[in-house]
Amino acid sequence: MVLADVGASDQSCVGGCFAAGLSGYAHFEQLMGPYFCLRQEIKSSNVVIRLKGTLLLTTSRSQLEERKTVIALFYKELVILRSLVRSRVRGFFFYLCHVFLRHIINLALLLILLAHDELLRSNTMTANSSMVADINLLSEFLSDNQLPDLSTTSPVGCIVICASAVLHSAEVLFKTLQQRPSLTKALVLCGGIGHSTELLYDAVKSHPVYSRIADEIQGLPEAKVLERILDEFFDRSLIIKEGCQILLEPRSTNCGQNASFSRTVLDEAGFQAPATCIIIQDPTMMLRTKASFEKAYESTQTPVSVISCPVFVPQVQLSRNGAIEYSDMSPPSELWSQSRFLELIMGEIPRLRDDKDGYGPQGRGFIAHVDVPRHIEAAWSRLQVVAQSSR
Repeated sequence: MVLADVGASDQSCVGGCFAAGLSGYAHFEQLMGPYFCLRQEIKSSNVVIRLKGTLLLTTSRSQLEERKTVIALFYKELVILRSLVRSRVRGFFFYLCHVFLRHIINLALLLILLAHDELLRSNTMTANSSMVADINLLSEFLSDNQLPDLSTTSPVGCIVICASAVLHSAEVLFKTLQQRPSLTKALVLCGGIGHSTELLYDAVKSHPVYSRIADEIQGLPEAKVLERILDEFFDRSLIIKEGCQILLEPRSTNCGQNASFSRTVLDEAGFQAPATCIIIQDPTMMLRTKASFEKAYESTQTPVSVISCPVFVPQVQLSRNGAIEYSDMSPPSELWSQSRFLELIMGEIPRLRDDKDGYGPQGRGFIAHVDVPRHIEAAWSRLQVVAQSSR
């Protein structure tokens, strides 16, 4: 066995030890024989421990120092135990005790390393390029970006924006309508008071511009919060000058109600079964919201084309220190924390499945059927394993 010092070169394994400076380390090497090998991965800051060539666990350079301490304390106890055995037995019986003790030591050390690794994993989630790729894959799927650039699309019958804490979406929409007031004949501001309304209040409060109306919006339905932002920071008159009606849907508290209540508002305003309806929503909920609107309009004689417009697609990358961060492709405004973002996208896939537990026709019947491809399910499963191991 060789325990490689992290400061050593990246070739094979070189001399060194966890318990550097401890007397009798050679005995420790003999006892552990060919069982354990610690080396630094080439072109990586990780350290791997292998058991007879099989990957056992990984750790970072900073975590290795903690492991050195664990092994050092354990080794001190081994030296004492081995001395006691040697002082009391001789000959063949000593050899048997020595072999038995060696295997006990191997098992104990393995358990210590695994327990320490589990403790470290409970406090941090290790990120790698595969995890980042899977997160981005789910994000792209859920964002369902059918309309990358709202400003260049052809005029449509209606636009519905479902309020969320991602204010960037509303900002892009209002700016676009100021520049192109003929883009739609009806704009629905959608959202009541629900479990995420406080997040919208907080987003307004922390916004560098909109924060000055933070006190005024407290207690308002989400649709009216959007209306206050529109009236205070944009030119409503420019938007309505070519006939665009601004409608409010202030009662819905979930995706299904967003769709059904918005249809009622549009119907009452004379916009029955518009040929095309653009939906703007939080990217993590975009695909489910689109399926909710398709469900709401499934009974119309004239088909309604529902188009997803998430405004942006969140993407992540690895930072220099190995943490997950938003990439430059994501908007500059404040987004969810990384843990919240992962929680949101992981929670969407079970809802989209068309099975007895999902929201589709075969389940709770809240949304139209959605196909979840195998590669998306595979990415979700891999992330689920990572998420569970970090708890």
